[in-house]
Amino acid sequence: MDSNTKQIKAPHDDLISNLHDQLLCSIISYLPTKEAITTSTYSKRWKFLWRSLTRLSLPRRRRGRRQQQYSTPAPSIVDKILSSQIGNVIEFFHMHHLPQDWSTSNNNNNNNNSNMQRWIEHLKNEKKLGGISLSCQNNIYRSPHLYEVPRGIFHGKFLQFVELNKYVLSSASPFEGCVNVKTLKLTAVTLKGGETLADIIGNCASLENLSLRACYNKKGQFNIHIQHEKLMMIEFNDIHITKFCLICETLNELVFENSSYSSEESHNIQCPNIRIIRTNNHDLLDWCIGLRVSFFFCFPLLYELLFF
Repeated sequence: MDSNTKQIKAPHDDLISNLHDQLLCSIISYLPTKEAITTSTYSKRWKFLWRSLTRLSLPRRRRGRRQQQYSTPAPSIVDKILSSQIGNVIEFFHMHHLPQDWSTSNNNNNNNNSNMQRWIEHLKNEKKLGGISLSCQNNIYRSPHLYEVPRGIFHGKFLQFVELNKYVLSSASPFEGCVNVKTLKLTAVTLKGGETLADIIGNCASLENLSLRACYNKKGQFNIHIQHEKLMMIEFNDIHITKFCLICETLNELVFENSSYSSEESHNIQCPNIRIIRTNNHDLLDWCIGLRVSFFFCFPLLYELLFF
């Protein structure tokens, strides 16, 4: 080694611990909440950081090594986590839960609200909840616990993102007053009423992005009727469409993945500003082109047809 070369020594403190508390809380907020809480064992500096999380994620956890058994967070644990948060903003809340968490008969508190309703109302009113993603552990038809999602539960001053997975919706009442929701994602959701989807979308006056994945009604099919003033992107994935009516002047992008349609029914698309149609189905691509030419291609538009 050259005598003029200086030896550089690595600092004893790690770089992460030198970050500001607010930045550290933001980083660990992207961990599942259980892992975020375990960071409290690192040092005295980290002991209470988890109490200022901006995102909460309570997924189901696998139990046992031989069989695929899963568990969801116990209500008492969820209560403790929520009550321990000292910040006034929760940007995003994700949770796997049991159907009975919506049932008031399984709630030990002295009020008429279910556990899920209590948690969501607390986050909306006290923590300025911005986004929510809920996954129901079991399908309602396989569960002895019948539940009804409360009216207007997804209405919130700051709530702009709603995602539901494996839910059964008998009506659009949970979305009443959802004028601030901009993104709605429904995955494996059963819609009992024929007009439920149209009513849900109608309630979400500010909706810009809509995603429907593996959704169906009782017959396993879908009658799509969407008329909206602000929608910009719609995605259909793994859906069989029987009747299709789409009226939206602001729509820019339309996506069909792993989906099919009925050629025996009449369909209508009135989206003069659409520029991108994406699909992985040759028949759907031809169908979309035909609809565009038939209904609104009376003048040239810039657009892009993508096959992937």
